[in-house]
Amino acid sequence: MLCSQGTERNPFPDLIEFVRGEPASNDVMARACVKDAGKVIIHASTDYESISIALAVKEINPSAPIVVKANDPGKEVDIERVDRRRVVCVKSVDVPMMVREIHNPGITRVFENLLSPEGQDLRSIQVPVGKALNFGRLAHHFREEHGAILIGMRPDGTIVTSQGILNPAFDARIEGGMFLDYISRNPVRVDWEALKDMFI
Repeated sequence: MLCSQGTERNPFPDLIEFVRGEPASNDVMARACVKDAGKVIIHASTDYESISIALAVKEINPSAPIVVKANDPGKEVDIERVDRRRVVCVKSVDVPMMVREIHNPGITRVFENLLSPEGQDLRSIQVPVGKALNFGRLAHHFREEHGAILIGMRPDGTIVTSQGILNPAFDARIEGGMFLDYISRNPVRVDWEALKDMFI
């Protein structure tokens, strides 16, 4: 169900239902059946409007998770103060992230921690040419010896254009020259010669 005051007609008539009007009004809330909604996403033009809508939703629906797009990072605290148990702000206009958060509560914080300078980071390392390994065994080595999580691999080529595979099968084959993507606080230094018993 899409509620909007500025949109003239349903942009996706074959996919969703549409209610036109002031989103925080009792009329729109009733016509949109907000009281029965399982999840709510608020993407308003101003943070003050977002707070008004969130307060209206809170009054009508006591349990649905609420994801709000914050226009001003400084207003996140004010928006989440509406209901700290179930209101989560997404900083950027990132529709896929809003959808992820509504279906997987808390995932936004995971992304923020992952991209934070103080937290873990996404990194990559290239396997020396001539070496071939089993992904699962190497992933175990990364975790046990380096405290890193191996999450994917990309074929040899330019890093920017390489098409990668996330979460490969345990028995996936890593060819020499491939790039490995991992999560770690610090860069991993691999002694490839010490891993010769893993070579395929």
